[in-house]
Amino acid sequence: MDKKFKVATFILSIGIICFIAFELVGSSVDKEGILNEPFFLIPVGWVLILISIVLYIFFAITKK
Repeated sequence: MDKKFKVATFILSIGIICFIAFELVGSSVDKEGILNEPFFLIPVGWVLILISIVLYIFFAITKK
């Protein structure tokens, strides 16, 4: 596997880990009725997955 594809695979792995972490951490409601959840992990995960897809396509097109 090319080093370039390893970078894209690493970014994809981090994106998937964001979704797994979101599920593992879970959500809770505190005494004042405020919902506490790690919502930031969802868009970060989607952005990382999108970046990895773009990198895979770019590296496949420019592969020598």
